[in-house]
Amino acid sequence: MARSGLPYGIILLFVLMFALAGCGRKTLVVPPQSVVPVAVDDLRFSLTEKGVILNWSFPEQTVHGESLSRIDSFELLRAEVTVEDYCPGCPQPFGPLITIQGGALPDDGTGRQAHFEDTSLRPGHHYVYKVRSRAGWRGGSSEDSNIVSFVWARPELLPSPTDGGP
Repeated sequence: MARSGLPYGIILLFVLMFALAGCGRKTLVVPPQSVVPVAVDDLRFSLTEKGVILNWSFPEQTVHGESLSRIDSFELLRAEVTVEDYCPGCPQPFGPLITIQGGALPDDGTGRQAHFEDTSLRPGHHYVYKVRSRAGWRGGSSEDSNIVSFVWARPELLPSPTDGGP
Protein backbone atom coordinates (compact mmCIF):
# COMPACT_ATOMS: atom_id res chain seq x y z
CA MET A 1 0.00 0.00 0.00
CA ALA A 2 1.47 3.36 -1.01
CA ARG A 3 1.48 6.37 1.30
CA SER A 4 0.11 9.60 -0.06
CA GLY A 5 1.32 13.13 0.78
CA LEU A 6 4.72 14.53 1.56
CA PRO A 7 7.25 12.55 3.52
CA TYR A 8 7.34 13.34 7.22
CA GLY A 9 10.90 14.65 6.98
CA ILE A 10 9.95 17.47 4.60
CA ILE A 11 7.00 18.47 6.74
CA LEU A 12 9.21 18.53 9.81
CA LEU A 13 11.77 20.66 7.93
CA PHE A 14 9.12 23.27 7.04
CA VAL A 15 7.78 23.36 10.60
CA LEU A 16 11.29 23.89 12.00
CA MET A 17 12.04 26.62 9.44
CA PHE A 18 8.97 28.61 10.43
CA ALA A 19 9.41 27.98 14.14
CA LEU A 20 13.05 29.09 14.15
CA ALA A 21 12.64 31.96 11.70
CA GLY A 22 13.03 35.39 13.27
CA CYS A 23 13.22 39.01 12.36
CA GLY A 24 16.77 39.56 13.53
CA ARG A 25 18.60 39.98 16.78
CA LYS A 26 16.36 39.62 19.82
CA THR A 27 16.62 42.15 22.65
CA LEU A 28 14.53 43.19 25.61
CA VAL A 29 11.24 44.85 24.77
CA VAL A 30 11.45 48.60 25.35
CA PRO A 31 8.15 50.48 25.72
CA PRO A 32 7.68 53.82 23.96
CA GLN A 33 8.86 56.73 26.05
CA SER A 34 6.21 58.45 28.14
CA VAL A 35 5.61 62.14 27.65
CA VAL A 36 6.18 63.65 31.09
CA PRO A 37 5.66 67.41 31.50
CA VAL A 38 7.84 69.48 33.81
CA ALA A 39 6.30 70.12 37.21
CA VAL A 40 4.04 73.11 37.73
CA ASP A 41 6.01 75.63 39.80
CA ASP A 42 3.58 78.53 40.11
CA LEU A 43 0.53 77.10 41.90
CA ARG A 44 -1.08 79.96 43.81
CA PHE A 45 -4.37 80.65 45.56
CA SER A 46 -6.75 83.46 46.38
CA LEU A 47 -9.44 83.22 49.03
CA THR A 48 -12.97 84.39 48.26
CA GLU A 49 -16.13 84.58 50.35
CA LYS A 50 -17.16 81.24 48.79
CA GLY A 51 -13.87 79.34 49.11
CA VAL A 52 -10.58 79.31 47.24
CA ILE A 53 -9.53 79.77 43.62
CA LEU A 54 -6.35 77.97 42.56
CA ASN A 55 -4.39 79.15 39.49
CA TRP A 56 -1.33 77.79 37.69
CA SER A 57 0.39 77.81 34.29
CA PHE A 58 0.23 74.97 31.79
CA PRO A 59 3.69 73.36 31.46
CA GLU A 60 5.14 74.01 28.01
CA GLN A 61 7.97 71.47 28.00
CA THR A 62 8.67 67.86 28.89
CA VAL A 63 11.28 66.85 31.44
CA HIS A 64 13.56 66.19 28.42
CA GLY A 65 13.20 69.77 27.14
CA GLU A 66 10.85 68.99 24.24
CA SER A 67 7.97 71.36 23.50
CA LEU A 68 4.43 70.33 24.37
CA SER A 69 1.43 71.18 22.23
CA ARG A 70 -1.16 70.18 24.83
CA ILE A 71 -1.74 69.03 28.37
CA ASP A 72 -4.36 66.30 28.53
CA SER A 73 -5.36 66.75 32.17
CA PHE A 74 -4.32 67.85 35.62
CA GLU A 75 -4.49 65.85 38.84
CA LEU A 76 -5.31 68.04 41.81
CA LEU A 77 -4.57 66.67 45.28
CA ARG A 78 -6.32 68.18 48.29
CA ALA A 79 -5.78 67.57 52.00
CA GLU A 80 -8.17 68.79 54.68
CA VAL A 81 -7.10 68.65 58.34
CA THR A 82 -8.55 70.32 61.42
CA VAL A 83 -6.40 73.14 62.70
CA GLU A 84 -5.76 71.21 65.92
CA ASP A 85 -4.52 68.11 64.05
CA TYR A 86 -2.38 69.90 61.43
CA CYS A 87 1.32 69.08 61.56
CA PRO A 88 3.49 71.19 59.18
CA GLY A 89 6.27 68.60 58.75
CA CYS A 90 4.04 65.53 58.60
CA PRO A 91 2.78 63.77 55.46
CA GLN A 92 -0.61 65.17 54.51
CA PRO A 93 -3.70 62.95 54.10
CA PHE A 94 -4.52 63.80 50.50
CA GLY A 95 -7.96 62.65 49.36
CA PRO A 96 -8.91 61.17 45.99
CA LEU A 97 -7.49 62.78 42.86
CA ILE A 98 -9.57 65.53 41.31
CA THR A 99 -9.17 65.41 37.52
CA ILE A 100 -9.26 68.72 35.67
CA GLN A 101 -9.44 68.89 31.87
CA GLY A 102 -6.36 70.26 30.12
CA GLY A 103 -6.21 71.47 26.54
CA ALA A 104 -4.05 72.77 23.73
CA LEU A 105 -1.28 75.27 24.27
CA PRO A 106 -1.26 78.40 22.08
CA ASP A 107 1.14 78.27 19.11
CA ASP A 108 2.37 81.81 19.75
CA GLY A 109 4.11 80.91 23.03
CA THR A 110 1.89 83.12 25.19
CA GLY A 111 1.16 80.27 27.58
CA ARG A 112 -2.10 79.24 29.16
CA GLN A 113 -3.51 79.36 32.69
CA ALA A 114 -5.54 76.73 34.51
CA HIS A 115 -7.81 77.33 37.46
CA PHE A 116 -9.98 75.46 39.91
CA GLU A 117 -12.50 76.80 42.40
CA ASP A 118 -13.16 74.85 45.59
CA THR A 119 -16.30 75.94 47.45
CA SER A 120 -16.48 72.96 49.80
CA LEU A 121 -14.20 74.44 52.48
CA ARG A 122 -15.08 74.24 56.17
CA PRO A 123 -14.14 76.86 58.77
CA GLY A 124 -11.42 75.85 61.22
CA HIS A 125 -9.67 73.51 58.76
CA HIS A 126 -6.21 73.64 57.27
CA TYR A 127 -6.09 72.97 53.49
CA VAL A 128 -3.12 71.81 51.42
CA TYR A 129 -3.13 71.58 47.60
CA LYS A 130 -0.73 70.41 44.93
CA VAL A 131 -1.17 69.60 41.25
CA ARG A 132 0.36 67.28 38.63
CA SER A 133 -0.04 67.45 34.84
CA ARG A 134 -0.45 64.65 32.30
CA ALA A 135 0.36 64.68 28.58
CA GLY A 136 0.73 62.30 25.64
CA TRP A 137 -1.02 59.07 24.76
CA ARG A 138 0.83 57.29 27.56
CA GLY A 139 -0.04 60.17 29.86
CA GLY A 140 2.94 60.28 32.20
CA SER A 141 2.32 62.38 35.31
CA SER A 142 4.65 65.19 36.16
CA GLU A 143 6.25 65.56 39.56
CA ASP A 144 4.20 67.36 42.20
CA SER A 145 3.88 71.13 41.97
CA ASN A 146 4.75 73.55 44.69
CA ILE A 147 2.35 73.27 47.62
CA VAL A 148 -0.13 75.91 48.74
CA SER A 149 -1.51 75.81 52.25
CA PHE A 150 -3.91 77.94 54.28
CA VAL A 151 -6.48 77.91 57.08
CA TRP A 152 -10.05 78.57 56.01
CA ALA A 153 -12.09 80.97 58.10
CA ARG A 154 -15.20 82.16 56.29
CA PRO A 155 -14.76 85.91 55.69
CA GLU A 156 -17.30 88.11 57.41
CA LEU A 157 -19.96 89.31 55.00
CA LEU A 158 -20.13 93.05 54.56
CA PRO A 159 -23.24 94.55 56.12
CA SER A 160 -25.85 95.75 53.65
CA PRO A 161 -27.10 99.37 53.78
CA THR A 162 -30.44 98.14 55.23
CA ASP A 163 -28.59 96.59 58.18
CA GLY A 164 -27.42 99.98 59.34
CA GLY A 165 -23.92 99.41 58.00
CA PRO A 166 -21.74 102.06 56.33
